[in-house]
Amino acid sequence: MKYKVGDKVKLKSKEGLDEIERQLKGMALNPEAYDLAGAECAIYNIVDGGYIFDVSPWVWSENMIEGLVEEENPFDDNIPLPDSFCQRIAEEIANSDLFKKEPLDIPTMITDFVKEHGLPCPQGYIFKDENGNVINATKIVLEKKKKEYPKSYEECCKVLNIPVRDLDILDNMLDTTEIVYSKNLDRHLNSFRKLLICRDAYWKIAGEEMGLDGPWEIDPHKPCYFIAHLRTGGIIKKLCGCVNGNANFAFPTEEMRDAFKENFDPYIEFCKEFL
Repeated sequence: MKYKVGDKVKLKSKEGLDEIERQLKGMALNPEAYDLAGAECAIYNIVDGGYIFDVSPWVWSENMIEGLVEEENPFDDNIPLPDSFCQRIAEEIANSDLFKKEPLDIPTMITDFVKEHGLPCPQGYIFKDENGNVINATKIVLEKKKKEYPKSYEECCKVLNIPVRDLDILDNMLDTTEIVYSKNLDRHLNSFRKLLICRDAYWKIAGEEMGLDGPWEIDPHKPCYFIAHLRTGGIIKKLCGCVNGNANFAFPTEEMRDAFKENFDPYIEFCKEFL
């Protein structure tokens, strides 16, 4: 069989059906064939070597079909959209009740269309924000908003609901070791402890975003994004399929990891040997 169930096909015209009748030498086609001549319909089933369409209960032979219907996709990336089409979309949105009564809510519109082509301002209209300020633009383009994460140690303390204080080396660390810690090493350890607090704040935010009962935790069987220090020097950002060993600064998404690296890069560089 040339066609399959679900295919949309076009039936032959009356002239084509006349030619089939001539080949039948005196046998006439079902009159309904002429009623549907040239029509486009979908194949509903295939029985006894013929086709049943969604618009007719009769079995149709293959020679009564002109061919497949090629459907055009107006949003095909390879087909440039005419200005008239963009203008019509903009006018329909501008004239809708939603536009007249409420601020323009772009995500409720044709999201992919707006992302790709922008929303053109129809002739005779202007764009305004929710406060009534005029937006001086010929079109509006929809872009994904970058998430905002805490950018300082103080902000991270607020996320964790803990007091902001200067961190000192724990007394028992000094009492139980024979190593003499320099002030420089003290500062490195303090920076690292602050960095861990900031990381905990990000893990708490991740847990809330993912609907977890608590902060996000590393799963050794799931991929994560982390920051590490190469012993040969330098800081790397990497995706790991599973976590083994030191992964103090792993995050569930690349976006969160990059934000942490950007916001706390001075801390990371200062105490990178502890990573």
